[in-house]
Amino acid sequence: MIKTGPLPTVDSVNGMMRALIVDGRLDELYVVVEELQDMNFKISKSTVLLLLDAFAKAGDVFEVMKIYNGMKAAGYLPNMHLYRSMISLLCHHNRFRDVELMIAEMEGAGFKPDLAILNALLNMYTAAGNFDRTTQVYRSILEAGLEPDEDTYNTLIVMYCRSFRPEEGFTLLNEMGKRGLTPKLQSYKSLLAASAKAELREQADQIFEEMRSKSYQLNRSIYHMMMKIYRNAGNHSKAENLLAVMKEDGIEPTIATMHILMTSYGTAGQPREAENVLNNLKSSSLEVSTLPYSTVFDAYLKNGDYNHGTTKLLEMKRDGVEPDHQVWTCFIRAASLCEQTADAILLLKSLQDCGFDLPIRLLTERTPSLLSEIANYLEELEALEDSAALNFVNAVEDLLWAFECRATASRIFQLAVERSIYRDNVFRCKVAILN
Repeated sequence: MIKTGPLPTVDSVNGMMRALIVDGRLDELYVVVEELQDMNFKISKSTVLLLLDAFAKAGDVFEVMKIYNGMKAAGYLPNMHLYRSMISLLCHHNRFRDVELMIAEMEGAGFKPDLAILNALLNMYTAAGNFDRTTQVYRSILEAGLEPDEDTYNTLIVMYCRSFRPEEGFTLLNEMGKRGLTPKLQSYKSLLAASAKAELREQADQIFEEMRSKSYQLNRSIYHMMMKIYRNAGNHSKAENLLAVMKEDGIEPTIATMHILMTSYGTAGQPREAENVLNNLKSSSLEVSTLPYSTVFDAYLKNGDYNHGTTKLLEMKRDGVEPDHQVWTCFIRAASLCEQTADAILLLKSLQDCGFDLPIRLLTERTPSLLSEIANYLEELEALEDSAALNFVNAVEDLLWAFECRATASRIFQLAVERSIYRDNVFRCKVAILN
């Protein structure tokens, strides 16, 4: 048609553009534009708006800004629908400066931001942690006489929870209920996490039951969060009952679930119950790592039952699970807290029997090579989880100070600073605390 037929009209061009957009062939839109320009056909504002809307919906910030700047140069301005699409896109990509400029431009053109635009701003500032700006935007919603909707309330609840003001989040949740609005699962999760931090246990219970009664699809992390809340509150029977609730709801426990339950028993001074959970794990199809064993060790050792702790260590070896840094750290920490020297030596010798003799040698040897061995082991730990080296060094430091090995403790402390296990300003922090 373009080469041999009559000249296209704006309607026929827009029809072709819409067909390409619906077919997802956005890369061909510019080909059509170039051919039209070669024919000296002036691209209409409606065609440009189609292009802009298509790339905005596709989430292509670069193309959107290119078309938008070209529009302005040609003297065109977007309509309200396009301002809404572009601002939402820019907010999603945290383009703060571009958003603020576009809002100003939009207002200069006689448009006022509607609730959808202001909700996008709320989301952007909340995600960035700029809660002052979130509050300002919410105030502007009210001042404009706009009625907050579900998106407004859900974003504000997340903001209040992240800024450690869960009570205000609960107030908004109640408001939503009165207005017949539906909270998102993320709002409930945020309130649950904030309640846990603020130790608002009754509210956490209420939120959890409300989520279940409204048939939200709860994932394993929510049950884990509730188990930790019960554990920290000392309500260990509730933590155990939650395991049954979890299974009723069709979610199978994992090693992490059992670890939380075992830690709960350990905190309650019930190491045998923690061991029962471990035994159930061992008879299941789940692969048992050193973590659940360490939890049982820790429970016995904190209870002062050192013989059982060392027996369980040997049992782990017999089960074919090799001890690792978690086990070493657990026993070293326990040894540093022993009231009797003999008990501490018993624990350290049990590590020696398992092939890890560094801790007991730190108390008995004064050879230069020992520090090199410690440095090499710390290098191994640094390649593992973030806190492995830090936890190990802290336990060793506590042990050395308990045995009054001050010089060795100082050398290892300096080594930890040099290896950035401790921050380089740790000395200033200590001085500040002492002052």
